[in-house]
Amino acid sequence: MDKVLNVGIATVQEQRARSLAIAAGTRTRDADEPNVWLPSVTAIARVLSDENMALLKVVRDQHPDSMDALTCD
Repeated sequence: MDKVLNVGIATVQEQRARSLAIAAGTRTRDADEPNVWLPSVTAIARVLSDENMALLKVVRDQHPDSMDALTCD
């Protein structure tokens, strides 16, 4: 399964202003804009850590009903 995820970098204040403008209808989201916004490259690295990627693989493969369903018995 190949999927492109566009990630943007913006401060929390910029992200908030953008989201509020879209919600208010004073701005529209362009089709080529990122789907995910994070405040720094460091934040992206933390999200895409080996541990988190392993968790995402388990979620993708097992389709749990909740995160609690992933816990070991």
